Amino acid sequence: MTSYQEQFRRYLEERGLKVTRQRLGVAGALQAMPGHHSIDALRDRLREAEPGIGQATVYRTLRLLGEAGLAVELRLGAGASRFEAVQAGCQPHYHLVCRNCGAMVELQGGLPELRRDLAAHYGFSLEGQDNCLFGFCAHCAGIS
Repeated sequence: MTSYQEQFRRYLEERGLKVTRQRLGVAGALQAMPGHHSIDALRDRLREAEPGIGQATVYRTLRLLGEAGLAVELRLGAGASRFEAVQAGCQPHYHLVCRNCGAMVELQGGLPELRRDLAAHYGFSLEGQDNCLFGFCAHCAGIS
């Protein structure tokens, strides 16, 4: 079992939630798949080891991983979401998301500091954030 799965196991146990093979499998699959993934992509990968795993189980487990601070949900609009594992030492980052084709670019550096500075300037105490900036990629905007 990976340390990622072990962290999730501890999170579940501390809250009196069941530690199941399927939940640990979802955690392991998410961690093993770098990048951002839909529920369907994760479920398809998991079905090799867990043929009976359903979309609802995957979704509920991803929510628990998010609550544990081990996953981030990127809400892409129109009910679409992608999930990524939060790895140890990973810094908060943002994404440019194309509303037409769904292309996604990770942005590193600068934005967490800007977010903090803007909140302080306007007297806000931040509780959460959405990590996506939406628009159109160069190809879809016709500028490439």
